[in-house]
Amino acid sequence: MASAAPLSREVEPWVYDDVATAETIMRPVYSSTVLLLMAAILIAAQPARGDQWVTPQPVTVKSPSGRWQATVVPAKDGKSGATATVRPPRGQPTSFTLRSPWMPVDVVLLDDGLLVAFDQWHSLGHGQVAIAYAPQGKVRWTRTLEELVGKGRVVTFTHSVSSIWWRPTPLVWSLERGCGALLVRLRDEHQVRIRLADGKATIIAVDKLPDDPARLGNRAGALANAGRLAEAVALLERAVALKPDDLPLQLRLVEALQRLERHDQAVAAGQAVVKRLGGRAADGTNLANLHVLVAASHQASKRPAEAERSLRAAVAAAPGYDHPSLRLADFLRARGRLGEVDAIFHELVARAGGPSATNIDYLLLNVGDFYRRAGQPAKARTNYLKAFRPDRVTNQFLYQALAEVHETLGDPRAALDVYRQLVAHFTALGPAFKHDLERARQNVARLERTLDARRGPK
Repeated sequence: MASAAPLSREVEPWVYDDVATAETIMRPVYSSTVLLLMAAILIAAQPARGDQWVTPQPVTVKSPSGRWQATVVPAKDGKSGATATVRPPRGQPTSFTLRSPWMPVDVVLLDDGLLVAFDQWHSLGHGQVAIAYAPQGKVRWTRTLEELVGKGRVVTFTHSVSSIWWRPTPLVWSLERGCGALLVRLRDEHQVRIRLADGKATIIAVDKLPDDPARLGNRAGALANAGRLAEAVALLERAVALKPDDLPLQLRLVEALQRLERHDQAVAAGQAVVKRLGGRAADGTNLANLHVLVAASHQASKRPAEAERSLRAAVAAAPGYDHPSLRLADFLRARGRLGEVDAIFHELVARAGGPSATNIDYLLLNVGDFYRRAGQPAKARTNYLKAFRPDRVTNQFLYQALAEVHETLGDPRAALDVYRQLVAHFTALGPAFKHDLERARQNVARLERTLDARRGPK
């Protein structure tokens, strides 16, 4: 049984559903050759800027029999606590404040009125991930993720900027026979049994998975995160055999082969998919990502000409997608072919629709960041300024980067103006952005002191 509706829409990492906003992945350290390549290829596709959470909305759930009902409403200020109203089969409803400062991610209502809230909005897997409330609002028990599944298992789950992806969203759960416990599916496809009376948790191993490519991929991801790459490859090979045209699964397989430094196999697997698709795919973005991964294995095998061909094929597969162009620019810069880099980025911006195009700000941010890494802050600023608006903040990360590069180029006054914009921006967004607001205010105060010192005593 699954909860009524997903409450969170954070972009999940590792699955290549939207690599342009994928989260940075925390993984075990592996061999130096692959580490350098994959740092450039996967983590840079694209750098984690922040988690993508929509504003929470009220949700109504029913107990399994349908006799009880509960409505949970998010805190308007994002910090004073969500409110639950529990309606019994007979009698008056009861309202109480939850310990979730803004909103739980999922809620489960049982036939005795027990309400179990899972996870905190914007921080899946952190803090109290399970809180049980009696029908009148009294907290029966709470559990952290480590208390539920153990410290050793936590590190095998994929970590993003704000979250630990320990379970599917929406929550997948069922009642144990006799209604004494919840069985919750974990992201590694095992289960955790949570006793309703006291929250005591026990892991239930699920050794055999059905022929479900998505579930096989989930188990493979956990194994890969635990460094059990050979086992992950075996499951991914089984998954892609079931669904050979699933590009996200193929990408996982190629990545796992690379981490094992089986580069010839990685190239063969990637090229087989390209051949089967005829070089075209409805999902041009992930086809481009596949070419980029193949290029990484060519580089590891000291085949630069083949790597360049793969990178140029990646650019052609998704012309307006910045990741292939950035990787091609990295490749050319490493070989001293700097004259070609500017042309690549000029064409990229033009293909994306120019500086007025929708979502161009992230593209220009990534191009600007490339030039900063290359030690060319003036070119970085030129690109940041193409997305800059004096009347509003278009992208908080770009504005932060612009302020920093203004300082690098000796213009603290311009940097101060940008930080003041960020203060106004985060103030308008409300308490969910209080940490960003505090950092922006600190930078404003710091630069005001710097400028006052330059002016000297009055």
